[in-house]
Amino acid sequence: MTEKQILKKIDKALALLMQKDIRGALRVLMELKTRLEMEMKEEEETKGEGKKLQHLMGWYISIWNNQPPESFRFTDYKYIIGKHLRELLEIYERNGEDIETLKRDYEAFKNSRKDWNGILQFRQNLPNIKKAKGSEWSSPENQRGKDYYLKGWGEEKEGKNKLWEDHDDEIPLA
Repeated sequence: MTEKQILKKIDKALALLMQKDIRGALRVLMELKTRLEMEMKEEEETKGEGKKLQHLMGWYISIWNNQPPESFRFTDYKYIIGKHLRELLEIYERNGEDIETLKRDYEAFKNSRKDWNGILQFRQNLPNIKKAKGSEWSSPENQRGKDYYLKGWGEEKEGKNKLWEDHDDEIPLA
């Protein structure tokens, strides 16, 4: 709510008081109070989320001695890291787990692999790491993709899917 909107509400309440409509003025003031309280609460939640994310960013970058793998791949790597950490934080909170669990899981993931294992790969492999039975450990954008490609890969192994087969042996060599 902008300052201009607040002033309009106060003016409306004053006008109602001048007309001796105390109930109307009280209703306008109560509505103004509830909206301001709601906005203040949302602002505090946003600040709290920002602090959590800032803490996670500092932790992640310090793990890699200020050289995370994403810095070699992207110019604006802090934005990429922040985006994925925010989504991971939402996924973990949705499943009733906290930041410390996220940190432990990532550190175990980082130590278990010798290849490039940044936050992007962790987020991609999270459903496999957690051995999820449903879609709780993936973001809504990734739900179709993973299932679709795993199904195609399984059909290729069984020989059911002809589109996935590779016919390199049939190419004549000149």
